[in-house]
Amino acid sequence: MTPTTYHHLPPGRAPGGQTRRSGSVETRNPVQVALATAPIAFAVIVIVLAPFEGPLRWAVAIGGAVALGLLARALKQRTAAVSAANHLAMRPSTDEPRRGEDLVVTLSVADPSKLRGDRLEVGLECIERYDYRQHQSSGSGGVGSSGGSSSRRVTRRDTVFAQWLPAQRSSAGETFTFPIPADAPFSHEGDCLSFSWMLTARERVPNGIDTRLDHPIWVRP
Repeated sequence: MTPTTYHHLPPGRAPGGQTRRSGSVETRNPVQVALATAPIAFAVIVIVLAPFEGPLRWAVAIGGAVALGLLARALKQRTAAVSAANHLAMRPSTDEPRRGEDLVVTLSVADPSKLRGDRLEVGLECIERYDYRQHQSSGSGGVGSSGGSSSRRVTRRDTVFAQWLPAQRSSAGETFTFPIPADAPFSHEGDCLSFSWMLTARERVPNGIDTRLDHPIWVRP
């Protein structure tokens, strides 16, 4: 069995309970997310609302769902290939800085001709993930109805720290310094609350998918 890859954790760092529940934490393009859910939505809409009956309805529902599924798979593969950004390289001074220290990062571009975006930048982000109970009511609540409620555990994500610096679009190595605030959260993998830190070099592509190279780090207290 292939082990699960946790995109937000550096090698050697074990995932906490929250991460193990949520699975691999990936950065997804909104269009990719929409296409991933489109096959089921399309099939349901056709089955419920299509003006035609019989085998034709099922053929359209299944055929459309399969086509959308193949499109979503192709987009996922394309995004993964673009996101690899193998023409970029980042070298931080350490993968385990402490709060209050400066993190020095060197960015180099192996082949500037492969740069696709109109802007290249390097950033440091801290992402908070926290669980909460989302309550839902069931039943119409009218006379004679039996209303009820249910809840499910949901993980929400917020950016609690971010700093982005512009980078040169050349093959010459460039150095950046990111001061890590002394009062910023340190890296933590919990059951209901987690903090992860990520170094990212990204190309901003107008009307397209940003190319990015991510490098997770572990910030110590």
